Amino acid sequence: MDKVDPFTGSWIFRPALSKMSTPGPRRWVQTIECEGDMVSVREEIDFGEGHATTIEIEAKFNGKSYTVSGSPAADAIAYTRLDNQTISGTASRQGIVTIQETLVVAEDGQRMTMKYTVFRGKKKVAKGIAMFERMGTCR
Repeated sequence: MDKVDPFTGSWIFRPALSKMSTPGPRRWVQTIECEGDMVSVREEIDFGEGHATTIEIEAKFNGKSYTVSGSPAADAIAYTRLDNQTISGTASRQGIVTIQETLVVAEDGQRMTMKYTVFRGKKKVAKGIAMFERMGTCR
Protein backbone atom coordinates (compact mmCIF):
# COMPACT_ATOMS: atom_id res chain seq x y z
CA MET A 1 0.00 0.00 0.00
CA ASP A 2 1.33 3.45 -0.94
CA LYS A 3 1.96 5.90 1.86
CA VAL A 4 -0.53 8.79 1.96
CA ASP A 5 1.01 12.24 1.46
CA PRO A 6 1.27 14.09 4.81
CA PHE A 7 -0.71 17.08 3.46
CA THR A 8 -3.63 14.99 2.17
CA GLY A 9 -6.72 15.41 4.33
CA SER A 10 -8.92 18.03 5.93
CA TRP A 11 -7.47 20.66 8.23
CA ILE A 12 -9.31 23.03 10.59
CA PHE A 13 -7.99 26.42 11.67
CA ARG A 14 -7.17 26.80 15.37
CA PRO A 15 -7.21 30.53 16.22
CA ALA A 16 -6.03 30.03 19.80
CA LEU A 17 -2.79 28.48 18.51
CA SER A 18 -2.29 31.07 15.74
CA LYS A 19 -0.44 34.40 15.76
CA MET A 20 -1.90 36.75 13.15
CA SER A 21 -1.45 40.50 12.65
CA THR A 22 -5.11 40.89 11.59
CA PRO A 23 -8.29 39.22 12.91
CA GLY A 24 -8.61 35.63 11.72
CA PRO A 25 -11.70 34.04 10.23
CA ARG A 26 -14.48 32.56 12.35
CA ARG A 27 -14.02 29.18 10.63
CA TRP A 28 -11.48 27.98 8.06
CA VAL A 29 -11.25 24.45 6.71
CA GLN A 30 -8.68 23.38 4.13
CA THR A 31 -9.05 20.12 2.24
CA ILE A 32 -5.83 19.18 0.49
CA GLU A 33 -5.14 16.28 -1.87
CA CYS A 34 -1.55 15.67 -2.97
CA GLU A 35 -0.54 12.94 -5.37
CA GLY A 36 2.82 13.00 -7.08
CA ASP A 37 3.39 16.48 -8.49
CA MET A 38 -0.32 17.43 -8.31
CA VAL A 39 -2.13 19.34 -5.55
CA SER A 40 -5.80 20.12 -5.13
CA VAL A 41 -6.89 22.62 -2.48
CA ARG A 42 -10.38 23.62 -1.34
CA GLU A 43 -10.62 26.27 1.37
CA GLU A 44 -13.92 27.12 3.04
CA ILE A 45 -13.53 30.36 4.97
CA ASP A 46 -16.19 32.06 7.11
CA PHE A 47 -15.25 35.59 8.11
CA GLY A 48 -18.49 36.14 10.05
CA GLU A 49 -21.27 38.66 9.48
CA GLY A 50 -22.35 36.86 6.30
CA HIS A 51 -18.93 37.02 4.64
CA ALA A 52 -17.73 33.62 3.46
CA THR A 53 -15.84 32.26 0.49
CA THR A 54 -14.80 28.96 -1.03
CA ILE A 55 -11.41 28.92 -2.75
CA GLU A 56 -10.45 26.15 -5.17
CA ILE A 57 -7.08 25.37 -6.73
CA GLU A 58 -5.77 22.61 -9.00
CA ALA A 59 -2.01 22.94 -9.52
CA LYS A 60 1.34 21.22 -9.89
CA PHE A 61 4.43 21.59 -7.72
CA ASN A 62 6.46 23.15 -10.52
CA GLY A 63 6.63 26.87 -9.68
CA LYS A 64 4.27 27.79 -12.53
CA SER A 65 1.09 29.82 -11.98
CA TYR A 66 -2.30 28.07 -11.86
CA THR A 67 -5.79 29.55 -11.61
CA VAL A 68 -7.33 30.28 -8.21
CA SER A 69 -11.11 30.54 -8.05
CA GLY A 70 -13.13 32.20 -5.30
CA SER A 71 -10.36 34.26 -3.71
CA PRO A 72 -10.69 38.02 -3.30
CA ALA A 73 -6.89 38.22 -2.87
CA ALA A 74 -5.54 36.10 -5.73
CA ASP A 75 -6.38 34.84 -9.20
CA ALA A 76 -3.27 32.63 -9.55
CA ILE A 77 -0.82 30.67 -7.39
CA ALA A 78 2.50 28.91 -7.96
CA TYR A 79 3.51 26.03 -5.67
CA THR A 80 6.80 24.28 -5.08
CA ARG A 81 7.44 21.27 -2.86
CA LEU A 82 10.49 22.02 -0.74
CA ASP A 83 10.46 18.58 0.92
CA ASN A 84 7.93 15.94 1.99
CA GLN A 85 6.69 18.11 4.89
CA THR A 86 6.91 21.57 3.27
CA ILE A 87 5.06 23.44 0.49
CA SER A 88 5.84 26.98 -0.65
CA GLY A 89 3.24 29.09 -2.47
CA THR A 90 3.22 32.51 -4.12
CA ALA A 91 -0.20 33.91 -4.95
CA SER A 92 -0.84 36.85 -7.26
CA ARG A 93 -3.64 39.01 -8.62
CA GLN A 94 -3.27 40.38 -12.14
CA GLY A 95 0.41 39.39 -12.07
CA ILE A 96 1.25 41.22 -8.81
CA VAL A 97 2.30 39.13 -5.78
CA THR A 98 -0.35 39.32 -3.04
CA ILE A 99 0.53 36.42 -0.72
CA GLN A 100 3.61 34.36 0.08
CA GLU A 101 3.04 31.29 2.20
CA THR A 102 4.89 28.28 3.52
CA LEU A 103 2.99 25.26 4.84
CA VAL A 104 4.66 22.68 7.06
CA VAL A 105 3.11 19.46 8.38
CA ALA A 106 4.43 18.32 11.77
CA GLU A 107 6.28 15.01 11.93
CA ASP A 108 3.31 13.36 13.68
CA GLY A 109 1.05 14.48 10.81
CA GLN A 110 -1.55 16.05 13.10
CA ARG A 111 -0.74 19.77 12.81
CA MET A 112 -0.05 22.06 9.88
CA THR A 113 1.58 25.48 10.19
CA MET A 114 1.02 28.19 7.59
CA LYS A 115 3.45 31.12 7.73
CA TYR A 116 2.23 33.89 5.45
CA THR A 117 2.76 37.46 4.35
CA VAL A 118 0.10 39.52 2.56
CA PHE A 119 1.15 42.32 0.22
CA ARG A 120 -0.59 45.35 -1.26
CA GLY A 121 1.77 46.41 -4.01
CA LYS A 122 5.26 46.12 -2.50
CA LYS A 123 4.03 46.93 1.01
CA LYS A 124 3.54 44.15 3.58
CA VAL A 125 0.06 44.66 5.04
CA ALA A 126 -0.34 41.49 7.13
CA LYS A 127 1.65 38.51 8.31
CA GLY A 128 1.27 35.67 10.68
CA ILE A 129 1.25 32.03 11.56
CA ALA A 130 -2.02 30.16 11.12
CA MET A 131 -2.22 26.80 12.87
CA PHE A 132 -4.39 23.93 11.64
CA GLU A 133 -5.21 20.52 13.10
CA ARG A 134 -6.07 17.44 11.11
CA MET A 135 -9.81 16.67 11.16
CA GLY A 136 -10.66 13.05 11.94
CA THR A 137 -8.19 10.28 12.58
CA CYS A 138 -7.98 8.53 9.19
CA ARG A 139 -5.11 9.27 6.85
